[in-house]
Parts: sequence; C-alpha cells; structure tokens
Amino acid sequence: MNSTSCGTYDRDRAYPAGDAQGQHPAPVGSGQGLSHLTERVRRKRRARREKNVRVRFASWNIGTMTGRGRELADVLKRRRVNVACLQETKWKGNKAREIGEGYKFYYCGSDGKRNGVGVVLDSGMKERVTDVKRVNDSMIVVKLMIENKVVNVEEQIPEEWCSSILVPIFKNKGDVQNCSSYRGIKLMSHTMKVWERIIERRMREECEITQNQFGFMPGRGTTDAIFALRQLCEKYKRVHKDLHMVFVDLEKAYDRVPREVLWWALKMKGMPGKYVRLVRAMYRTSRTCVRSAAGTTGSIDVAVGLHQGSALSPYLFLLIMDALTSDLQDEAPWCMLFADDIVLVGEEGIEVQSRLTGWQRRLESVGLKISRSKTEYLCCDFGGLSSPVPMSLDGAILPICSDVKYLGSLIQGDGGIDRAKFLVVISAAFALVSADVSQIVRNDESQAPILKSDYEINPEGSFQYAYETGNGISAQAQGTVLNPNTDAASLEIQGAARYTSPEGEPVELTYVANEKGYQPSGSHIPQPQPIPELILRSLEYIAAHPPPPAPAEYVRKPLN
Repeated sequence: MNSTSCGTYDRDRAYPAGDAQGQHPAPVGSGQGLSHLTERVRRKRRARREKNVRVRFASWNIGTMTGRGRELADVLKRRRVNVACLQETKWKGNKAREIGEGYKFYYCGSDGKRNGVGVVLDSGMKERVTDVKRVNDSMIVVKLMIENKVVNVEEQIPEEWCSSILVPIFKNKGDVQNCSSYRGIKLMSHTMKVWERIIERRMREECEITQNQFGFMPGRGTTDAIFALRQLCEKYKRVHKDLHMVFVDLEKAYDRVPREVLWWALKMKGMPGKYVRLVRAMYRTSRTCVRSAAGTTGSIDVAVGLHQGSALSPYLFLLIMDALTSDLQDEAPWCMLFADDIVLVGEEGIEVQSRLTGWQRRLESVGLKISRSKTEYLCCDFGGLSSPVPMSLDGAILPICSDVKYLGSLIQGDGGIDRAKFLVVISAAFALVSADVSQIVRNDESQAPILKSDYEINPEGSFQYAYETGNGISAQAQGTVLNPNTDAASLEIQGAARYTSPEGEPVELTYVANEKGYQPSGSHIPQPQPIPELILRSLEYIAAHPPPPAPAEYVRKPLN
C-alpha cells in the first residue's frame, strides 16, 4: 500500500516589484522583519523542493522483535519504507527505541508472551511525532505533525492476487468427453484467500441474511434444511394432506453472475463503501489461464462471474440471492435455499407453479438461468385425492419424480424413509469395502501378508467372512437375513475390525448395518455434535402444536 503526500503553498506569491524592493530593504529598528522575510524565502524553497513527496506504508506480521531490530531496519531501508505497521509481535515493554538505519520502533504490549502491535518510522517521520497513545495490546495511535500537506491514501490489490489458474475437475458423472461434465476450479493466491477470509468476516457483521438461507451460514446447514422438510412431510402425511415441491437448480450459478448485479446487491444490502471498493479491486483486473493435459493457455480477461474456489465468493452469492429474492421468499420450510439449491413447497400445485414462474422471471432478468434438466417436481399424494399438476418452465414440462435427492438425502413422495435407509446402508458398506488402510500399515510396509482369509455365502443371502494380516489387522463380519421369504425381508450386518495405529495404540471398531442405518461403536469414533438450536426449537414447536386428529372414518378414494 502506497500513500502519496503532497504539499503546496497556494497563498505564497512573488511579484517583480516586491522582489526589487526586497533587495534594498528599508532600515528597521529590529531584526524581526528581516527574520520574517528570511523565513518566507525558506518556506518557498522548501515548498518547491517538497512539492511531491511519496510516503510508503507497509504491514508485517513478525513473531518477535527480540534480536531482529537490525534485520527489520535493513529490510525497510532496502524497500524504502517510511512507515511500517507491525502486528502479532512479541516484545517486552511499552516504549520506543532506535533499531538502526534511522528507524524508530514504537511498541505496545504487556509482556513478551502476548502479541502486541508496533509502528516503525524512518528518520524523516519520527521527527514529526507529537503524541504516542497506547490504547491496548492491539491498538497504538501515533500522531504526526505534517504542516500544509494533504495525505492521499490509495487502495490497490496486488496484480498477483487477481491472477488465477483454471483447472477442470471431473464431476465423476456424465461423459468424460463432454465439457459440461467438468467443473472449473480457480487456483488462487493463498495470500488472497487469507485476505478474503478477513473481508468476509467483517462483511458478515455489516448485514444480515434471511433465515431461509441455510448455505454457508453459521449455525445452519444441510441437516437443518433436511430435517425441516422431513418434519413437514410427516406432519402432512399424518393429516392426509398433499404437498407439492419443486427443487430448483441454477445452471452455472457462479459463472453467470454479472458484475453489475454484484455491485447493485452490495449497495442494496447496505454494505459500507470501504468493502465495496475492496471487492471491486479484487475483480477489476481479474485474469486467468486454463491448465490441461495439453499445457497451459495464455492469460485471458474475466469480466463476468464469481471466482470458483474463492473464499469470498459463497458469501457474495448469498448477498446477491438475498437482494434479488428477499421479497419472493416465503417462511421456511415453504421456501428454503442452500446457496443455489432452492426448494418451493405448497399445498396446491397451481400455487407452486405461480411462485416458480415469479422466481424464474426475477432470476433470469439479471442473467442467471434455471436449469430445465435438473429442476425436478415431487408430488406427495398423502391424501389420495389429487394428481400431479404439470409444472413447466417456458413451456418445458418438468419431470415428475417419485423421490428426489435433496442436499444428499432422499426425499420420497410417499413420505417414507425405507429407500433412504437402504441407500445409507449401501453407502456405508461401500465405504467400508473401499476404505484405504495404507495409512495404518506399520514399518513402512506397502503390502502385508494375509495370514487368514475365510468367507462363506449362503444361497438365502446370509454370509460371513474373516481375515487377518501379518501387520496386525484383523476383521470379521456376519450378514443375517431378517424375515426371510417375506416382503419385509432385510439384511443385517454385524462386524468388527482391529488394528494398531502408527503411534502403537490398539484400535477396535464394531458396527451394525441394517434398515436403521450404519451404527458404529468404539473408543475412536468421534462424538456426535450437539443438536443445533434450530432443530431444538422446531421440536419444541411441534410438541407444543400437535396436529389435529384424523377423521374418525377415512376412506381412500381411487384416483380417476
């Protein structure tokens, strides 16, 4: 960060007549007039000499100043720094001292164990110090007296921070020869990401996001949104009322955001101009190049979209969505957002279609686009009295699904969870089979001999197996068919594994996998996190507002 300090004297004027008279001054009784004239000449010469003075500022994080004063002074002199602000610095005492090369160090800290802050001034600046105020361990104020000078501080992001490398990452689905099967991730400067984290934390303190947003928000996440949607389905299934859901997906959401919409959203959310200028500086000269197996392309200018892989982009996208759709959002769980994943819920299909059309017009009017192929419609026919209502986007009929995968969890149209539990069991079994045990092999052995390997599979579906390796790994599992030869047949797996960690500590794991899910146990299993506050409040609300009793006589009518 450079700062330019310029000094001029607009009121000083030189006239030919005055100069001529100045060569033959009239006799005076004292030297006061002559001293005043000499001072005016000196001021004029100094003003011409210091017409444009550049002051260079710098900021450093230095762990300790003990024995490093001379080294710091050499660096400051080599880089021609006039004022340096030191952070996260340890040094004893609240005092000032010379560190060499004409630099003076002003420090504020309680002791040598806690971090403090300091200011280093060069020989020209330290002579202008009028007051030093040490507020606390994290703030020090140094007042400089600079007469007749105007200091202009300019903010500028280093050009290296605005450059990135775009790497295509395969999504693990779709055709490998289709470009849409890849997601472009930008490799950016680590210093830029640290800077973005700081700006993001400060921006979050300036404005609020609606409670409908569950993505990238403290205290809210996927479990809260999934729980709210499941509770709504269970409640309506209990009273035999239908639900209609549309799961909206935005196509290339980050890449389609116009920069003008970003500036507008920051202004609408009341973001201070300081942060708006910083965000503008990050995107003003953004350039990227593409890295592939064939090589790296030249740099190209990027004039649209948010940075993929940026630490600040998720929050900027939340601000844009909130500024655009805050008036369209209904109370959760009738409308919930997780970044660019939107779910609209209603009791009537026509109502949901109307809301979907309103969202489409609002989002696509600014350059965003709703994906016609990934947006899905789910009709929960809990009452058996209605049929799915055709949902469309610009005439394109949305597919009607029997279940939808929402934020990684399966939402079934019948309100059940049997298919979701089966998916969890299969996922757990697949994770166990594909687990990488190379990290627990001792003595740097890449392979270990198998001492025992027994397995048996019965025709009805039950099985058992056991194995043991030469480096101390043993595992066994047994699968049992529950309720065989019936429609409710299911498989329950019980297993155990033992090994020794690289630190020499024995590790034992047991698990049970059935329709209730995957239930591991052992001393090394992480403890579950406490139930989020939003879920606790939802449970209290449900307990305080029980659903109305079902009709005494209910006859399910067949669909026409």
